[in-house]
Amino acid sequence: MGNRREGDEPAVDLLPILRPGDKVGLIACSDGVPLESSTAIDELIRALERFGLEAVTAKTLFRKDGWFSGNPEERAAQLHALF
Repeated sequence: MGNRREGDEPAVDLLPILRPGDKVGLIACSDGVPLESSTAIDELIRALERFGLEAVTAKTLFRKDGWFSGNPEERAAQLHALF
């Protein structure tokens, strides 16, 4: 972003409603993220951490059976747990 270089402190003011220490939930509410994308999810988590945020991943983030990340009850429970 802008003139930022690798290793620079993040510009937290880019996220005015989030503050360091806040939690950000990662969930897939219907079709799950393919396991092949776990590297991208890891990169996302590291980016959030650079902003001082804590990433909380739902147990239903990744696909389990076919396209879905769990049955409807599991997905709903995980969504509720993030609140």
